[in-house]
Amino acid sequence: MSRPLSPAAQAAWDAYNDVMERVGIFEDDGDAIAAAFRAVAHHMPNDRRVLAAIADELQGRANG
Repeated sequence: MSRPLSPAAQAAWDAYNDVMERVGIFEDDGDAIAAAFRAVAHHMPNDRRVLAAIADELQGRANG
């Protein structure tokens, strides 16, 4: 069993999955969310550590 996500990572996870469920593509993919956070972090020099930490939490995460 995966350990609980931080509130920020959980919010990103939930938002992603809510949208995917609405559009009919329901696949929990922490790697895709992590990649998006890393891309944003690359362009945010001041807060990149926070986003990178969230990406680390989400990497490889999937329901199951």
